[in-house]
Amino acid sequence: MREFSAFEKALLKRINSGQGNNLPNLIDPYLRNVSISVDTQTNVATIFFERVNQQLDDLPELVGGIVSIILQAVNLIKLFEDKGYLFTYTNSHEIANPFTYGTAAVNAPTIQYAFPDKRISELLTRYSTQDIFVTPELNVFIEDGFIQRDEKRFRRQFGLAKIALIIALSGVFINGFFNIKKEWFSDDQKFEASQFQNLLNHIDSNSFPARTYRDSLINKTTTAHDTTVVETVIATETTTQSTIKQKKR
Repeated sequence: MREFSAFEKALLKRINSGQGNNLPNLIDPYLRNVSISVDTQTNVATIFFERVNQQLDDLPELVGGIVSIILQAVNLIKLFEDKGYLFTYTNSHEIANPFTYGTAAVNAPTIQYAFPDKRISELLTRYSTQDIFVTPELNVFIEDGFIQRDEKRFRRQFGLAKIALIIALSGVFINGFFNIKKEWFSDDQKFEASQFQNLLNHIDSNSFPARTYRDSLINKTTTAHDTTVVETVIATETTTQSTIKQKKR
């Protein structure tokens, strides 16, 4: 179902409270110096604007305002009747023709405006002479913030699905992070500055064969990456030590 304007929500609240148990009562607060007359046989609707102090300059604005109120009211009733939120029914065997309601003075000068849209005129005539019966579903709809139960259920399920997706993706990212950390920054592969210094201090060709020490270090490594690092350091130091001895000689 579509979104509703503030005015439409106010109309729905009036209908639900019983203040708008028919169209005349529903829109009566908005019919200032205005009356509506409907012909129940021809479905012709006419709006009467009372000529207050002979001021006619604002007539187009008044017509537009009343027409907007009528359009929203009759279409709202039709929509919620089709959805089963309310029902309309004829509560009287005798209905005056024409049927007139509103606040324009009977004997005051008025300006008439015939409603041009036949479909709206038919709805206006029908709902002007019928009462509105409200179902409990309308009250639930209003209390739920003007959201249908199906839509509210869908939004809740969609929200849960989003949370589940976020949790699943978070698990994937966290697992991937720890796998990368384990591969590149594990204890077997991490060489601190103190470890390199200890390595250099213990390499002494006079007291301990460099080759033997090199082999023992290589056997302790777990990856090709570690072996390469140790071999490079030992080879460099051995070469340096040999060069120094040659110079001393």
